[in-house]
Amino acid sequence: MNRAEANALVSMMVAHFPGSRFTAENAEAYERAISSLDARETQAAIETLVGEAPHLPSIAAIRAEVVRAKREAVRLEESSRLRITDGHGRTAGPAPHVWAATLTRMLEEAERARKADAEFRRAKGLEPRKWEDPGQKFLDIAAAGARGEDVSEMAAREGWGT
Repeated sequence: MNRAEANALVSMMVAHFPGSRFTAENAEAYERAISSLDARETQAAIETLVGEAPHLPSIAAIRAEVVRAKREAVRLEESSRLRITDGHGRTAGPAPHVWAATLTRMLEEAERARKADAEFRRAKGLEPRKWEDPGQKFLDIAAAGARGEDVSEMAAREGWGT
């Protein structure tokens, strides 16, 4: 990023902490330290830190957040690309660990929804809802994928794309 971008980011950050003692020398140090970083990535990092921190983030915290965000972006991209193939090089679907992670998130979210619904109904004096397992077929397919099985035939029987 250029000097003007660094200055704008430091000014934005300091504006979120009006009670902090921040000198021109501090601003100069921050600007020099972040000028080697990408402006958009640094802005995102500062916005994240400002939203979470009770005080002005350090230079080290800003740099660490930029690195953390980059690693997370790479991890997400790689996990979305990791796919298994059959013996002929054709894609058979996501790798088992992607299926397992998806299945885990789905089950956790379903349990949270059930608990929240039960709490709401209890608070309103309503009868508890009888929960069925909506999407059981999808859960079966996700579980098979997590075991490393080829799920393309199962999905085709249900009329779903893979």
